[in-house]
Amino acid sequence: MRKKGILKILLVLVISALLAYIAYFGFNVQNKQLIDTNTGINNMRMGLDIKGGVRLVYSPEGVQATTEDLKKAVRVIRKRLDSRGLNEATATVDELNTSNQMIVVEIPGEDDPQKASEYIGKTAKLQFVTEDGQLVMEGNDIVSAKHAYEQTSDIGGYGHVVNLTITSDAQQRFYEATANNIGRTIMIMLDDEVVSAPVVNTAINSTTAVITMGQGASAQEAQELADLISSGALPFTLKQVNQEFIGPSIGHSAFDITLKAGVLAFVLIILFMIFVYRLPGFVSAVSLSTYTIILIILHQVFNITITLPGIAGIILSIAMAVDANVMIYERLKEELKAGKTLKTSIDLGFNKAFTAIRDSNITTIISAIILGAFGTGPIKGFAFALGMGVFLSLATSIWLTKFLLVQVMNVADTKNHWLYGA
Repeated sequence: MRKKGILKILLVLVISALLAYIAYFGFNVQNKQLIDTNTGINNMRMGLDIKGGVRLVYSPEGVQATTEDLKKAVRVIRKRLDSRGLNEATATVDELNTSNQMIVVEIPGEDDPQKASEYIGKTAKLQFVTEDGQLVMEGNDIVSAKHAYEQTSDIGGYGHVVNLTITSDAQQRFYEATANNIGRTIMIMLDDEVVSAPVVNTAINSTTAVITMGQGASAQEAQELADLISSGALPFTLKQVNQEFIGPSIGHSAFDITLKAGVLAFVLIILFMIFVYRLPGFVSAVSLSTYTIILIILHQVFNITITLPGIAGIILSIAMAVDANVMIYERLKEELKAGKTLKTSIDLGFNKAFTAIRDSNITTIISAIILGAFGTGPIKGFAFALGMGVFLSLATSIWLTKFLLVQVMNVADTKNHWLYGA
């Protein structure tokens, strides 16, 4: 029993150490790389309040936009940002001002508001129009547009193309337009400006088509056209209300201070737990460290942006995990003082504390859900970090802590209850 307990404890420690190594140096799930320094802790996504960048505010011009129209506009802007590799950027609807709702775009790391505004504003309206001015399709008729390098002629010529996929509703309109315009062009227009004018070679009665870029076209040109088409169309024209550059110096300073304070608090909490509860305190140190490591990995896996409110949410969730451990250990001490055996005391300690831990965690998760549903920007970040952290802490404080405590009991088979805080 003792040897098995030692092996199980060592296994948990080795797994925790491996997770810590992965969290620090990173990993890449898509490329099946266990270690990838480009995704490590130093390359996690940082929010505007830490990294600095550009904030742009837009409002619908000339129309009273519905909530659904605003959400659609946000999705279009999100596609546009993603196509430029700006995964850290956010686009949200400011729902606080219900009479004049606006779209807020934040781009961490960007230092030129005018440049950022240009490529976001270009997604106002996408149309496919014949030379006669007939509207064939709009941006919402496009399913996808992808760049490819493939054969473009029967004699074996290769070139850059854009593979276009359209909706089934637009198929008939597209077929009629291509059948009536063979040898002529169908213009792809953005904000009434022609960005491409491919020639129709044959009638296309399908939901797929190929746009040949022409001789001498580069891969970058084909990719830009694909990105432009796939970004879709906004349901209204965007009017820029405000633009500002936020320097990173204040954010970096606040981040460093917050991080140092969090690490110091974590160390002091661990020392306090070990001093007061002895062996259970050591178990708490392992489970809380593992919990924190898993939380960091989850942020990396799901590309969650780190913000100062988010860090506050993480620290609060760690505090709640500590609180759960304290409740369990106090129950354990009470059972030991009542003359129960160590094994019985551990079981009763967890069972009696579970109801209170469960209720406090569930109420906190409910609060986080409400904040996430009705809050905006930093409030959403705080709510998400808190909710995810509390949910994870519930698992670690109950399952992992009890598992380790039982193994410690098997290894340190003693009737000296002082080692267990009593």
